[in-house]
Amino acid sequence: MKYLTILAILAFNSFSSAWASSCPANRPLDLIHTATLYPNSVMWLNHAQDAIALTAQPIQPSSSQSIQLNQAIDPITQLVKYTPMQHFIASEHYQISATQKKDTEKYSVENQIEISTPTQLAMLQWLKKPVFTGYEISEDDPLFGVSGQMTFTLQTNFPPDDYLVLVHILNSKKYADPHHFILRPSASTDSNQPNTTNISMGFSFCQSTLLFEENEELLAKFDLISHDGKIIPWQGDPIKVHIQKKPSTAIKVQETPPQGWWQKIKQWFFDKWEQLFS
Repeated sequence: MKYLTILAILAFNSFSSAWASSCPANRPLDLIHTATLYPNSVMWLNHAQDAIALTAQPIQPSSSQSIQLNQAIDPITQLVKYTPMQHFIASEHYQISATQKKDTEKYSVENQIEISTPTQLAMLQWLKKPVFTGYEISEDDPLFGVSGQMTFTLQTNFPPDDYLVLVHILNSKKYADPHHFILRPSASTDSNQPNTTNISMGFSFCQSTLLFEENEELLAKFDLISHDGKIIPWQGDPIKVHIQKKPSTAIKVQETPPQGWWQKIKQWFFDKWEQLFS
C-alpha cells in the first residue's frame, strides 16, 4: 500500500508539472493589430478580462516620448480597443509595456512594433465574401484534450497586412452563446488572385476563439477593420457553416470468405502432397 501511494503521488506530480508547463502562468498579452502599423494605427484584445493599461515606449533613445494607449471596451462584443493618445512617429520602434507593475507580473508584454510611413489607402471593401474551406479536429489526448481549427478564404481590395477581420459566430441551436473575436488574415498560397487571404479559428489546450464539433451548423458574420480601427459592418444574412462529419479513414480488414466443400477437398490433397515430398 505504501508503494502504491508513492507511485500515485509521483504520477500526480508528473501530471501537474506537465499541466503547469503547458500553459504558462505569466501568459503573454495577445495584442492584435495589422501587420503593417501606421502613425494612427490601433490595437485590440479579444477578451475584456485581459484589459490592462498600456504604454508605447521608444526602444532607442530619441526625441520621441512615451505614448499612452487609450483603452475602450465594447459592452456587447467585449473587445478591447487601444488607441494611441498621440500619433506614433513614422520609422520609430516602440516597446508595448504594461503601465502597472502588477500587470507586468501577470502578463508577459513583449510586443515590439515598427511604425511605417503613412500612405493614402482606399476604402476597405469586399471582393469575395468568406468561404468555408474545411476543418481539422485532433484525437482526444489524455493530457491536452481535443484541439480543432476551421479555415475560411476571402478577398478584399487590401493586402492582408493592412486590415483585420472581426468574426461574429454562433451555433444555430445555441443562440444564447455568440462569439466575437478579431483575426489577422494571412496570404493564401492556393490562389492566383491578388489579396486572397485565409483566416483560421479554433481551440486548443491553452487558448480558444471558438469551440465547435462535427455535425454542427454555425451562423457567421464577418466585419472588416481598417488599421486605424474603422469597422465596415457585414451586410446581409449570415453565412451558414455546416461542419459535416468526415468519412472514416480506418482501413477495413477484408475477411476471408468461408471455404466450400470443393475448396476443402482441394486443400486436403495439397496438404497430403506436401507431406509426401517434405
